[in-house]
Amino acid sequence: MNFIDTLKKNKQKIIDQWFDRIVKTYPKDTSRFLQREQDPFSNPVGNVTQNNIDELFHQLLHEKTDPQFLMDHLDPILRIRAIQKFSASDAVGFILDLKPIVRNVLRDQKFVLELNDYVAFEMRVDQLVLYAFDVFMSCKEKIYDLKANEVRNQSFEALERANLLKPEKDNGVSND
Repeated sequence: MNFIDTLKKNKQKIIDQWFDRIVKTYPKDTSRFLQREQDPFSNPVGNVTQNNIDELFHQLLHEKTDPQFLMDHLDPILRIRAIQKFSASDAVGFILDLKPIVRNVLRDQKFVLELNDYVAFEMRVDQLVLYAFDVFMSCKEKIYDLKANEVRNQSFEALERANLLKPEKDNGVSND
């Protein structure tokens, strides 16, 4: 059996350990809840994380990955982490946890290791981190834009209520 086939055979074990590592990045009470609660409606964060890391790992098993597919499955996870005020390194660091998990799971497996396959897999994981950083920063940018717009709207409304805004006069000058 080759490296990728061995990864496929051990996929569920790898995904489970990866999920456990991810939930440990949350505070203790949240972590326990995310691990324990199985109902997707009661635990949307756990459900979103579990489903998307499964798809991400599946994609990493392919020699050629689809960047848009990866970013589409990173987005829901990182959108949550951006709102929860994770730093950029903490938000995307969970991806790098996949490397030691794979090494540990495969340590006792019997398979033919083609060094090129192993290196290519780890390079795909590294590329996933870069995509994750882009996705995370995009989410943070949207959050900051929303906050800035809210402050601007509140300020405008306050000035309007205080009758401090002068109505625009038609002075015959076109802004075109």
